[in-house]
Amino acid sequence: MAARKPAPPSDAEVAAALGPTRSLWDDLRRQLAEDAAPLNEDWVCSGAKHGWVLRLKRKDRALLYLKPLEKYFRASLALNPKAVALARARKLPAKALRMIDEAVQYPEGRAIRIEVRGPADAKLARQFAAVKLDA
Repeated sequence: MAARKPAPPSDAEVAAALGPTRSLWDDLRRQLAEDAAPLNEDWVCSGAKHGWVLRLKRKDRALLYLKPLEKYFRASLALNPKAVALARARKLPAKALRMIDEAVQYPEGRAIRIEVRGPADAKLARQFAAVKLDA
């Protein structure tokens, strides 16, 4: 008999985990919903080791994944070669370009992971999502 998958986290559990970064979480989701309308959100579990992540999708395309952690959250996405070229053309901040250069290359693209602990990190996640949208 297969083990039963746990339920996704409740809003209260997410809020408790995020602590002071909850407002950044909510603001980023709201901004991306405006930038990429219509945007769908769904919780996906990638196994006991990795837990639940909130996937933000536009149509069938995953835009950004948000993982609540202890007092911060991680925003992650994959940039294909076209998105990487666009990011370089837009002259994103040096930190963003370093992240692209150091990212692990997977078949779906370069894996970008941003630990969102403050407004500058949330802004960077939004900039990366905008590049992915336009690529």
